Amino acid sequence: MWLAYLGAMVSIIAWYLTVHQDRYLQAWLPVMVACTVATLSLVWNRRRPAMRALVAGLVGFQIIWGADIPFFPTHNLIHDSPIRLLTNFLASGFLRTPDRLRLYGDEGLVAERLPRDANLLVHETNMHIGYDARSVNDQWQSRLSYATLASPAEIYRELADLKITHVTWEAKLSGWNSLGNDLAFMGFALNYTLEPQVMGQLTLARFPPSSPPAPFNDRVAMLGCGTPYATGFYKIGNMIMPEPGQPWAAPEAPIPDAQVAVRDAGFMVVDPGCTPVLPPEVQTLFHPPISLVRGPLQLYIRRL
Repeated sequence: MWLAYLGAMVSIIAWYLTVHQDRYLQAWLPVMVACTVATLSLVWNRRRPAMRALVAGLVGFQIIWGADIPFFPTHNLIHDSPIRLLTNFLASGFLRTPDRLRLYGDEGLVAERLPRDANLLVHETNMHIGYDARSVNDQWQSRLSYATLASPAEIYRELADLKITHVTWEAKLSGWNSLGNDLAFMGFALNYTLEPQVMGQLTLARFPPSSPPAPFNDRVAMLGCGTPYATGFYKIGNMIMPEPGQPWAAPEAPIPDAQVAVRDAGFMVVDPGCTPVLPPEVQTLFHPPISLVRGPLQLYIRRL
């Protein structure tokens, strides 16, 4: 038992100093449970009333203290508690919830509209299991860098080389990648993909059959609070994460006012907390703003 305790404690140190996310500690969870149960059993089997009373009080207090944990809405995939999701599903028959038996939620909706020979580009998410189709993931990989490709024509050539037939993306971008990547991809997706269909939090569209025209407006108007980019005009290819120790890109030109940004930019990045009200023509010249999961920034893509 002492060796088991020692192994668990050493593993916690190694776990914390490397990648301290709880899922990586679960391999030692059975050892921790076994040590706890064995220790409680040893104390209980001494058959001393005072010790048994203390063990019962300790276990009871721990149950009361942690009784709320199963109800925390902190699951990172369902954004709720598993118990509440289960009880809602059990009640869905009585409530006549539509499509209560459809698997995989929005991914299942996308799967129903994909042809059997589809090759789906899944943008900025690792979830593949519900699509029921061959897929390509552009998250955390080393080939696709939309900001480096920059132009819709170059993005088309790269994705066509991967035999992409359909594209799907979420209503809110994850924000894991650079602003340049987000802008370049959404510029391609919103202006050049075909027959977009919104299904819950996902949009599904067909990959275009031919390359977009090469010239395009790659000017980005940054209207923010100065972090990480100062207010000004940028080229989309410059809005990438710098190497460690290097500064963020500086603007190529200042922005006199929001009217100039709306008139001259192909893309806009706006922080509503420190940006004046945008001119009303934004609604007609640009697609509706796209939010990021991580942070307050909103992305505007000019309509073609």
